[in-house]
Amino acid sequence: MIQRVMKCLIACLVVSAVAACSQAAVTTSEKESVEEATLTIAVPEGFEWGNAEEFAVVQKAVTDKYPNIKLNLLAQNVMNGNPTGLEKLIAQNDIPDLVITSSSKLAIFDKLGLSFDLSEYMKKENIDLSKFEDNAIDMVRRGSESGKMIAIPYNRHYDALYFNKDIFDKFAVAYPTKAMTWTEARELAKRLTRQQDGVQYRGLEPNVFDRLASQLELSYVDQKTGKAIVTGPGWSSLMAFVKSVYDIPGNSGPVANQNATKQFLKEQRLAMLPINNFLPDLVQTPNLKWGLVAVPTFPEKPTSSWAYEGHTISIMATSPHKDEAFKVIKTIISDDFVDKMMRSGLMTTLKDPKYRQNFTKDLLLPKDIDLKPIFETTPAPIVYQSPIWPEEKQIVNELFQKSVLPGTMDVNTALRQAQDEIDKALAAAGQ
Repeated sequence: MIQRVMKCLIACLVVSAVAACSQAAVTTSEKESVEEATLTIAVPEGFEWGNAEEFAVVQKAVTDKYPNIKLNLLAQNVMNGNPTGLEKLIAQNDIPDLVITSSSKLAIFDKLGLSFDLSEYMKKENIDLSKFEDNAIDMVRRGSESGKMIAIPYNRHYDALYFNKDIFDKFAVAYPTKAMTWTEARELAKRLTRQQDGVQYRGLEPNVFDRLASQLELSYVDQKTGKAIVTGPGWSSLMAFVKSVYDIPGNSGPVANQNATKQFLKEQRLAMLPINNFLPDLVQTPNLKWGLVAVPTFPEKPTSSWAYEGHTISIMATSPHKDEAFKVIKTIISDDFVDKMMRSGLMTTLKDPKYRQNFTKDLLLPKDIDLKPIFETTPAPIVYQSPIWPEEKQIVNELFQKSVLPGTMDVNTALRQAQDEIDKALAAAGQ
């Protein structure tokens, strides 16, 4: 999916630069003179700019502004939910100057002693944090054990419920026209989960379990006690609900996004798929008739979509080129670069609604597609995430997928086991 985005972004950069917008977090103008430096940026595989062709987008934007800065890409999955990748680089004395990663993995920098507070550079370069969405700043501060600005959030996810019009037409079911509750979406899925002409059609893939948990603001660990709290009624009722979606006869299937997107895009036998950042993929599937509405919500949180999440860029504490590295960050959040990202289908973290005016402008979307539902809900607030949050999430997800769904373990037993495993993991991590 990110590769689709970047193809559009690459095309954007071939065109002449757009005029800088006013009141941005940062603007770029004439070329600036800086010390000559060669910087290395680590980018996880599968992220935007994660291969040489896509990385050329950043290289061009930076060298156009700062000719003395050269960028090298370290394209490997150094941030895969644990510190292993960075530990290897430390052992090899090959620590990058900058690292792009998911906001949920920033605590790894603290754990490895690589965090670097960007506050002074932001003051020096007049980066106004008030121009960013409040959740974006909160996302970074919560991600750091120190609560400092150890990263700049440059994009965020956006989500929607996408549906296949042909499947709705095949079974004479009316298209959804407005946001639904999750219960309504499940009941609609029952009417669309059928077998016909040897094809098993699935009504709904609800996405991974933790995304729905984020809508309800369910935390894995109590911040005050440092203990797991996944046995409460919120967790048990949610897990039982998600299981009920997969229990629809004929609707059992993949819970991994990669498999679900294959069913939706290539096999075209999945009727509804809630997912984030999906528009560039749809553009690459012109034979698919599709529509979208807002992601289903829960009655307890009627305006909340999945929790605020996005990508960040950080300077490593060991970098000898921090001044030059911050110029790279400054470029990525500059007006002209942000405009290109928005046009290609990436969503900025800058709050000014003017940026939305050009959202997806360079994507060849069907003329009848209305993107307003993407903005009808608000990302749920970010709840407390311990330094081993990715491991906590994995524990719950795996128990759900491998034990609850097959029926080898009931919901409450699975959650009790998850609670025990999370507490042991916290203890092992010294939390």
